[in-house]
Amino acid sequence: MVGIQVTDAVAVEEANPTNTAAFAITRLGGLMGQPLTVTFGLSGTATGGTDYSLSAGTLSGATYSVTVPAWQTNLAVTLTAINDALTDGTKTATLTLAGNSNWTNDLAHASATAWILEKYTKIYTSTADFKQGVMSGLEAVTNQLQFQTNLPAQFPFINVACSARGTVARINTTNGMVVGEYRTTPLGLTYNGDSGTGPQPSRTTVDEYGNVWVANRADQLTINGTDYGSITRIGLIIGGTHFSKTNGVYYPAPQGQYIALSNATYNTCIDRDGDGFIRTSSGLADILAWNNGGGVDSAGGVSTADDEAITEYTRVPCSGTRTIAVDKFNDIWVGGHADAARRHVKVDGLLALPIPNSIFSPSVGGYGGVIDGAGNLWSSENNGGGNFLWLRPSTNFPPLEDIDWQTLTPTGYGVAVDPVYPRIWMNGGDIWCWNTNGTPTFTNATGNMRTFYSGGGAKGLAIDANGHIWTAHDSEVVGHNNTNGTWLGNVSLHVDGLYAEYFDNTNLAGFPAFTDTEGPVNYSNNWPESAPTNAAFSTRWSGIIAPQVAGDQIFYVSAESNAIFRLIVNGTKIIDHWTNPAPYAVERSGTNWLGTNIAYDIRLEYVHVTNDAQIRLSWLEPGMTNEEVIPLPPFQNYSDDSTGISVDPAGKIWVGCLGSSTAARIDPEAGPLVVTNEVIAGVTNSITNHVGMVDMVVNLG
Repeated sequence: MVGIQVTDAVAVEEANPTNTAAFAITRLGGLMGQPLTVTFGLSGTATGGTDYSLSAGTLSGATYSVTVPAWQTNLAVTLTAINDALTDGTKTATLTLAGNSNWTNDLAHASATAWILEKYTKIYTSTADFKQGVMSGLEAVTNQLQFQTNLPAQFPFINVACSARGTVARINTTNGMVVGEYRTTPLGLTYNGDSGTGPQPSRTTVDEYGNVWVANRADQLTINGTDYGSITRIGLIIGGTHFSKTNGVYYPAPQGQYIALSNATYNTCIDRDGDGFIRTSSGLADILAWNNGGGVDSAGGVSTADDEAITEYTRVPCSGTRTIAVDKFNDIWVGGHADAARRHVKVDGLLALPIPNSIFSPSVGGYGGVIDGAGNLWSSENNGGGNFLWLRPSTNFPPLEDIDWQTLTPTGYGVAVDPVYPRIWMNGGDIWCWNTNGTPTFTNATGNMRTFYSGGGAKGLAIDANGHIWTAHDSEVVGHNNTNGTWLGNVSLHVDGLYAEYFDNTNLAGFPAFTDTEGPVNYSNNWPESAPTNAAFSTRWSGIIAPQVAGDQIFYVSAESNAIFRLIVNGTKIIDHWTNPAPYAVERSGTNWLGTNIAYDIRLEYVHVTNDAQIRLSWLEPGMTNEEVIPLPPFQNYSDDSTGISVDPAGKIWVGCLGSSTAARIDPEAGPLVVTNEVIAGVTNSITNHVGMVDMVVNLG
């Protein structure tokens, strides 16, 4: 089997070329003791021999031939741009494997493209200059280019392993839409899991290009006496017009499986059939086939995967793969948990191949892992307080015990990197913390590691941009701890209605005088007895709303004269009666398109000044003839069995709820307020935090 990949995609025209592009040609199997001459077709806007030259082979018109020596599995080919002294723009050069009976093309790596750039200099100084580029996490303001936030640019997606279905679902974190669902292994395999059936995809990590890598914990294949597990890479495409195809004819279709590359804004998927489209899942339960005819992909490869977002399926020499983490070089560390050796291996993030001699067997870890800012791998064991693996960045392979790695104790289930301090947090009912140099962060009077109450059990662990710790509890709650370990409270995943906050002022300021769980919102003379409604006051209702019918939902808010109010649904202010109160009772309406497998965030804010306080929230769902007060059930949701947990680019917390097959989003800046006293530099400070509140739920079926 022969393949080609680009390892350096850019060459530059210059008098003495130093910026060259590079390809890697690989061959596997066959008569390795003989040389193999491989032929490629040339295409692209550049012309071979005129715009570029290729090393180690022969150019002849639109054909390039190169010989891989006997016993050699890899051959590097360098593309050097020819400096023609013409300003003729950027050009491309694509090498595509020709068909031949002497070899089989690796369909996942049958073509590779390099770019040839003009050498020129341009100084960008103004806002107009900067706006010529594509902004990702950046903005141009007053003639300077700056970050939008103190966080690096991130993609607005969360990837949830649907273990029982053998898939990964990708959710847009801004609106809750499932943009795709992808198989993680080919058909026709035999699995060896500890629960359920199928490959049981479990741990995930996202690399710097937005690809998600998933470890298939139950996928095991014995090759030459060694048990191999597997990992899968799923690419990302953003933008691009969707098409469907009938009888070879493409036509625009909003939910079509074919995305045009011509107007896509970002893509890491592979157009394996060269039709100019990425064929991929269009949403939840739209799972494309991966038939694995003849077992061609069983030992690795994606040649029979219909979904072109599935870009790599790699066998790794460790079984029961769970630990999977990406390092600063965009390479992947993988650990297995199904054998006593707990084998770990490093995988090249570009080629998706295990790095030679990187495998080692620490006999601990492999359950879940992260890599910190110093490059250390922390691989947990989940064996009731036993040891776990601490691997320091290794320049020599294989990593050696006590030189590159050692074991520490105690270990836990969840493990997470602190983005604020050089720390690693773990959990096992309670939570505790390690410095990235392998020493405990917090100790008690006897010098032993100090633990902190986290509100319950221990499953997944995540840390937000403020250093706050969030713990999935294998139940209907998620624990929230401050950056110093102080427990702030549990966020309930059982949402029984809207969270109401009543303030004895007209600007929703300070601590609420009264809180309640309510719904429906329909008040005149029936206000809660403890609510401060005997004078001017303000109220905020926050929570979720789950439509029963997909389509344009029309919301209505009515209130007494001189009242002001506004309604925000799914992050959009659809009713705004905040600045110009009317001297008469009013009703305002707003519309938002909502789907049916999502409970969306909703917030109603209201200020009463004079006259009798009255407020009503109603809607007109598609198919209804008359508006009705929104009843209690759409404001309720009961997610359970919190397991996996992560943080999205907006700082919201996402938790995968195994028992309810849902993914719930938590707003850390909402919900009840809690005050803690903390001593900083000898001074006691009162610090106020929100506990957090569920503001979206996605039903994954």
